Amino acid sequence: MGNHEATSLRQASAGTAKKLGARLFSFLIISDTHVNHEEAGSSSPWPSNKLANRRSRHVFAKARQMDPAFIVHLGDMVHPVPDQEIYGDAAQAFFELSAVVECPLHLTPGNHDVGDKPVSWMPAGVVTEATVQKYRETFGRDFYAFRHDGCLFIILNASLVNSGLPLERDQQSWLEATLAAGGADRVFMFIHYPLYVSDPKEPGGYDNIDEPGRSWLLDLIAKHAPEAVFSGHVHNFWYDVYGSTEMYVVPAISFVRQDYSEFYKIEPGPENGRDDAAKLGFVVVDVHEYGHVAKIERSYGALLESGEDVAAEARLDPIHTKTNGLERIGVDLRHPWSEVVEIAPSGGVDEFGRKFARNDYPVLALWEMGVRTLRVPLQDLAAPNTRRRMELLTAIGHRFIVYLYNLPTAAEQGMLASFHHLVAACEIIMPWPLPSDALARLVRFRQDVGVPVFLSKLRPRCNGANGSHRFSHAISHGFVLDEAAELASLLSLSPGLADGFVFRVGREASVAAWVARLQDWAATCGTQAVLSVRLASDNPAENANDDSANANRVAEAVFGTFAADRITIVLDAFTDIDRGYFARTGLVDRRYNPRAAGAVTKNLHAHFATRTASGRTVHPVRQADGGIIFAHTGADGLELLVLPSKHHATVREIALEESVLPEAGTGRCINLRKGTVREFDWTVMSRGGAVKMRLREEIVESDPMLLCFENDEMKLLMGGNDERDSLAR
Repeated sequence: MGNHEATSLRQASAGTAKKLGARLFSFLIISDTHVNHEEAGSSSPWPSNKLANRRSRHVFAKARQMDPAFIVHLGDMVHPVPDQEIYGDAAQAFFELSAVVECPLHLTPGNHDVGDKPVSWMPAGVVTEATVQKYRETFGRDFYAFRHDGCLFIILNASLVNSGLPLERDQQSWLEATLAAGGADRVFMFIHYPLYVSDPKEPGGYDNIDEPGRSWLLDLIAKHAPEAVFSGHVHNFWYDVYGSTEMYVVPAISFVRQDYSEFYKIEPGPENGRDDAAKLGFVVVDVHEYGHVAKIERSYGALLESGEDVAAEARLDPIHTKTNGLERIGVDLRHPWSEVVEIAPSGGVDEFGRKFARNDYPVLALWEMGVRTLRVPLQDLAAPNTRRRMELLTAIGHRFIVYLYNLPTAAEQGMLASFHHLVAACEIIMPWPLPSDALARLVRFRQDVGVPVFLSKLRPRCNGANGSHRFSHAISHGFVLDEAAELASLLSLSPGLADGFVFRVGREASVAAWVARLQDWAATCGTQAVLSVRLASDNPAENANDDSANANRVAEAVFGTFAADRITIVLDAFTDIDRGYFARTGLVDRRYNPRAAGAVTKNLHAHFATRTASGRTVHPVRQADGGIIFAHTGADGLELLVLPSKHHATVREIALEESVLPEAGTGRCINLRKGTVREFDWTVMSRGGAVKMRLREEIVESDPMLLCFENDEMKLLMGGNDERDSLAR
């Protein structure tokens, strides 16, 4: 043992995270507010449309608190169309609602603001010179550019494209000249209609720009390579890359386009999906030296009444996958994550044909949590469409663990070799004990393919043993801790066999205990480990749908792994499994809206993005009133993870082992479900033997929480004697 030093999972080709450099400034993107002419009325028949003004008021109040450099509105400022008498009243309401923001507000014309694109089947009025003039008199310029800090921002009038109006040619000439004269400027473009939703070659319809205008714009994008293009209109999220340009379709503030509820193999959200409020929100764009990060800020359809304001609240700043340096927290993508779905015509828009669209909400959820490492089957690498998505995600920092059963065939080995740049590690599940020729073949495969190899064990089932009448057709794989010594011997005999091993911790076992033991074992053997963290019961008929319990389990796993540099955990599973076998809740539900476990993952990633992982000491588990506590000490001070066992956990007094402490200090309490942060004060009550600290006020939380003691003078030397005073009471 100890003579074999395996490599870790290979980093994505973009490096630890995309090399963006320092953040220069931030701006907001708001889209599709659909403000009505009156506070609680609408010309639309859906109840959710009547909430648009109050939802907009809330978002503009939040925007004022965030103090961005500027805001870009992507269109459909108002719901009434230009030929309705109430159009002017709605515009006035929009200006009143948006007047609270103190930064510049740049407006992009939407089809509700300036008229629909010119097609014969469009039920509303199409764009005309008169509607453009009305827009200009009401909102201002309909295509223009502005600069900020070395960047050029271009606003386009999407409805003019393919219109045949003289104004169309004016916009074309202006855009071509503006891009040609852009010089060294970094360029961002904004347009209401997406050029396309999922595929540049998709048919024209209500949700995109038709030909020939689409090809004209795409050719300009290919030639001038703007950094990003942002679109609205579809009230849902999509992401793609065209050439080197990142293409975004962003959510709405007001309501969701409910025809895309076809994405989800579950009943639609409220109002047939139109009021699936978790999908409402805006975009925070951080512009860095060498790129940008677009983060979706969910508003959840929050309402703000006239005369009210949004309470100021300290919160963690979410970390996007692009900028997250922590790559050892992964998820198992059991469900399709880049699925193209047929959207059935239902009598609304796009009535005369089928349309196909890719569900990108899994990607949105992963980015919002900051998750980088993704476990997928080999079929995902083999399928061209999914492989292209792997290419795009690898370029921004994702890593893929590709798994298969048994030694790969010649064709599979060739595919892995051809696309090795997309594979951070290859997980091979093998029958055990290994066949006689397997050792040599594994060594050759690892050498020939050039990707890290992690071995997992197919576990036999002892069905019917000891006279039992129970039988289960359920597969189990992954090593257990009791087999670690056997693996160490195997590594000594065949040092080139594998880069690491895959272990599986059952739902009832402590993840923190497994992580600590695996870290010590891997360090001794000079190897790495992947730990599959089961959220499911070992009983395939039992539903593990306790959302709070799963949130606790995920918090324990992520917190423990941060201090273990030889362990990668894979949370199983990412999405709810609500049918079939081993039903359990995941990090997101079947509509890909965040669950408590997903929120905990997001907020722990956000917290750890500012912390130092090296040199941390993990301390034994202690009991709190109504919960349990895990502890780290390190360069950042002391951190306590408090997990409520039932309704809530309470912390007031904290007993530490022999330590050197200042007399008092200030700490932070982070609610890991909400991301809220509040400060607390503590003082030393007694010294000698153990040291007791007391919080000025009792902290009670029903969600997992993190207590951070960050005083610069603090030098903690906590011991491991469980028989002393409990850590919190």
